[in-house]
Amino acid sequence: MILKDRFLYFDFEITWKNRHRVREFASREILAYLKSLGKTVGPVNFPIFMQSMVEYYPGRDLLENAYRIMYHHPNPILRWARQYERRFLQSAAKPFSKPRVAKLLKKLLDQKA
Repeated sequence: MILKDRFLYFDFEITWKNRHRVREFASREILAYLKSLGKTVGPVNFPIFMQSMVEYYPGRDLLENAYRIMYHHPNPILRWARQYERRFLQSAAKPFSKPRVAKLLKKLLDQKA
């Protein structure tokens, strides 16, 4: 979408979500962004971008929540589904899968704390 002379990004899938789960959706979007970034910049540059994300991202709580929703989701059904995904699906073994990105994010956050 173009607004005046600037590009405006708008994620329509988020428009119809429950407003009480905004933190969860934002955290999922962070993981999706990092996964995509990893594929784009490659394994050599990805750690540099991750370190910068941890260092400068203004919402540390959202970064911590990204790990939490991947590994300790409050909904037991989704928590089980994530465990199943990590254990049995080939997609979770990819270098820039959301579980791997979440683990790396957690490791970097713990090192910074």
